[in-house]
Amino acid sequence: MENTAKERENNRSQIPVHPILTKAILLMEKITKAITFIGMAGLIFMTIITVVDVVGRYFFNKPLIYSIEFTEIWMVLTVFSAIAYTALLKQHIKVDIITSHLSPKTQAVTESIALTASLIFVSLISWRSIVRGLLLQPSTAATPFLHVPIYLLHYFIAFGTALLALVLLLELCFSILRGIMKLES
Repeated sequence: MENTAKERENNRSQIPVHPILTKAILLMEKITKAITFIGMAGLIFMTIITVVDVVGRYFFNKPLIYSIEFTEIWMVLTVFSAIAYTALLKQHIKVDIITSHLSPKTQAVTESIALTASLIFVSLISWRSIVRGLLLQPSTAATPFLHVPIYLLHYFIAFGTALLALVLLLELCFSILRGIMKLES
């Protein structure tokens, strides 16, 4: 992971940018990295719960009653706490079968278009999650056994996707700068 972060910084440092953009990236990296620890804790808890459930079910005929619900809740927390940091580190899956054969200028344009579309889509998810959370907040909608209010999960989805939207916005700025640099050369 360290090599990837250094490579990313080297790629960005080749582009002359405003210091505010650089500070925004560093701040976003600190925030998303800290929030990712929620996801790591979730993975650990889900693993422990699953092991205890399987051992209890098959060796003692006493499964853990709330294991599925607990895992479902932590899955939301795990995914949406780590998604922005994953995007910031560029650790997501990227298929470039077609774009790798394009010119650097065309690659910059297609990357900017893809980032813009992603930013719009992720922003819509965040917005609708907030709306859904606001609609569910007055109700008593909760998980069946643990009674966790559903609206809290929607707010967490909105929070995670809002962070992802900010990361995509920063990446879009860098992509546009790379495109401008390539047009000038």
